[in-house]
Amino acid sequence: MIGLTVFTRYQGLNQELGKIVELMETGSNDVMVVRSETRELLVPWVFGEFVLDVDLEGGRVDVNWDPEF
Repeated sequence: MIGLTVFTRYQGLNQELGKIVELMETGSNDVMVVRSETRELLVPWVFGEFVLDVDLEGGRVDVNWDPEF
């Protein structure tokens, strides 16, 4: 998963958030550390709720995540 580009589809967007630079293990679920040139986001790896689709061949992960959060 490291290196895949994360896009948000939150409220109909198709906006790039950055690349996965780390996966952190937590007690309840893993968390993606997504980094762009300007910021870092922590997005829970909860398939169906936050993670919508993973395209390994295309190098892309689609999430439902507010880009302002």
